[in-house]
Amino acid sequence: MSAQAIAVERSTRTVSLAAVLFCTLLCIGATLAPARGETAEIDSSLAGQPASPFLIPRLFTDGLVDSDTLYDANAVTLIAFWTTHCAECTQRLESCNDLAEWGGPEGLGFVAVNWDSEPSSKARLLAEGAAPLLLHTHDGDGWVSGAFGASSHNFSLYLIDPSGLLQVAYHDLTPTQILNLKEDLTPWLMGEEEGVSGDQGPPPAHATGAKFLLDELGKRAQSKILLSGLGRLRWMNIDTTGTGAVGANGEPLEPGASLRHRVELTLSYQITPALKAGGLIRISNEGDQVLRSGPDYLSHEGGSFYLRHDTRGRLPLLGRVQSSLTGGYYRLSLTPMTLMRWDQTDTPISGGQRAQGCGVCGGDAGMAGFIRSESLEQLGPDLTFEGARWALTLRDRIDLLALYARTQTPSPVDEQDCWDLALEENNHYLQQLYGLRVGTQFRLPWGPEPLELAATGVLVDEDEDQPSWDAVCMGKPYQDRVLAADLILPAAGFVFETEVATSHWNPNKDDKTCGQDCYRDGTAVRLMLTHELRAGESSRLLGLPADQLRAKLTYAFLQVGGGFYSPYSALSYESNLRGMRGSARVDWGPVGVGVFYKHQETIEEVPGPSYASPQDGIKTTSSVWMDAQVWRGGVLMVGGVQDTRKLFTPGQPSGHLGPAKSKIFILSFTQELGPETSIMAEAEWLDGDWLEGVTGSGSGVEQWRSYESRVVRVMMDVEF
Repeated sequence: MSAQAIAVERSTRTVSLAAVLFCTLLCIGATLAPARGETAEIDSSLAGQPASPFLIPRLFTDGLVDSDTLYDANAVTLIAFWTTHCAECTQRLESCNDLAEWGGPEGLGFVAVNWDSEPSSKARLLAEGAAPLLLHTHDGDGWVSGAFGASSHNFSLYLIDPSGLLQVAYHDLTPTQILNLKEDLTPWLMGEEEGVSGDQGPPPAHATGAKFLLDELGKRAQSKILLSGLGRLRWMNIDTTGTGAVGANGEPLEPGASLRHRVELTLSYQITPALKAGGLIRISNEGDQVLRSGPDYLSHEGGSFYLRHDTRGRLPLLGRVQSSLTGGYYRLSLTPMTLMRWDQTDTPISGGQRAQGCGVCGGDAGMAGFIRSESLEQLGPDLTFEGARWALTLRDRIDLLALYARTQTPSPVDEQDCWDLALEENNHYLQQLYGLRVGTQFRLPWGPEPLELAATGVLVDEDEDQPSWDAVCMGKPYQDRVLAADLILPAAGFVFETEVATSHWNPNKDDKTCGQDCYRDGTAVRLMLTHELRAGESSRLLGLPADQLRAKLTYAFLQVGGGFYSPYSALSYESNLRGMRGSARVDWGPVGVGVFYKHQETIEEVPGPSYASPQDGIKTTSSVWMDAQVWRGGVLMVGGVQDTRKLFTPGQPSGHLGPAKSKIFILSFTQELGPETSIMAEAEWLDGDWLEGVTGSGSGVEQWRSYESRVVRVMMDVEF
């Protein structure tokens, strides 16, 4: 049987299996969709426990909110935790505002706690525009959200009775589910609900408001130390055949079974109301290379520490000022072209459905590292650096962020160690990173989402004074400057985003003879349009209720010039490519379907082998995904990705062409064991072909080699 026939047979088997599972999920969804209403998932494990006391500042006005004088003033109190990074939090805040308008006259108290790590004018504009009836506060250090246990959820609601006892918690509510809480709240507002009693101890002492420092220290004394953590355990078995088998992320695979673990503990201590210290303890058997190629650029694999100081006040001419200064380790993400680990909309899995992941990124995906098979990383936008970060908000209008980071440490001087590092693709000099971002937001007349405009500058500088070894072993120290401007404009259900970036890169600082001729300049452009649709409450489709029908459409254009270089840009971005991408996601009750397509062509022609066709120089990625909630907390997902890559290696016109084709099929099941605990089982089948060309006597010869990989993994996550 020919190689082409084998490939066709593999494709037929994969498509047939996908079709069977797709139809199975569709039948499950058709059965469950009309039966499952828009009711909230309730967590009653905290019922009867005293709510953590707090004294936190208001979000956009002077003054403090004291929990001691909050609960007994209302028939019942709801506390909502939200962030500006939550994609649907604005719609949920609008539903909370409708709920407050309905229940406020009857004694419903509603407090919104924004727990963005840094102060920003966007939080103020969103709060004022989406939910003006709520009492808005800011939990910048995450103390209150952590004490309530809300930090592991994008949007959470807690119901508290007049005596200060927690009664129920709601997590990941949809806007419709929030409005449907009226039925749960009515007994409280009518005085008919007795709630769940607990050991309250002595009645709370009401604050006089005269001594802010003493009042807050008194509340902090009950919980001055806050411990949170993440535990992850994964068993994985890899089976490969053929030559050069790789995984779903293009990473090399080593056959066999493995058991990996990671435990991250974060300990915070509130020294004063404005000063906080903490540390990160990291215990893992993933290895040094995972830390070097992942999103956490720490000087020691065992962890790090930080010290943070927050201030609020007023200054002449500047008005209200909020500031946060952090020394030590910190996490952040800016824009995909400057400082962001992962652009989730640019990948075949997360671009087409709600789960996060890479799918097939290609063997040369990005410049900021790659996903290793031994890594337990779950892809997200955040990067972790060590250094200093200063965030400042002026007049609730202008946001300023300045940062310094020491992202890498020198490689060993020993020549053999140098060669070992080169083979593991982990060679580096000492890196210094400097960043500055200035942004502002403007209120729009047609909705609560503000217009956002910002400019970012990043400088990465490697130390050329370190010992220099052979270029094949170590490479040369470089310097790179990236300048970018980005805009987000919401309008009439659409959101338009754009980013333009330029880089000024010197790949060899050791060479002092060429001056400005050493530098390479490049430009990158990103355009994206997103539109969300939601069916009306009385809509029907195929005779079934369609009020749970939601859709999200995304279209984007990307162009990354051949000379553009950004060391910490999103991993899925590659230079010398331009093209479009599009995705669509439709959810109907417990069932969701997503598709993704991306087409890219080379900008500057790269000479290929003599056998290359005019169609070469193109990279396409397409995927189809479907998932269904088969029972409470249990989600079954099935999907496939096809990647075709006809890109040449610059400087090797008659040599290696690279991974040309790959197909991946993934089947997974995730079960939530609790609000912060889940277990996931996944199997993936990947078939691919590499194309190598060898020229001789002026004629080219195609050489194909095929590979297969089968990966089974079981992973458990625990957060606390």
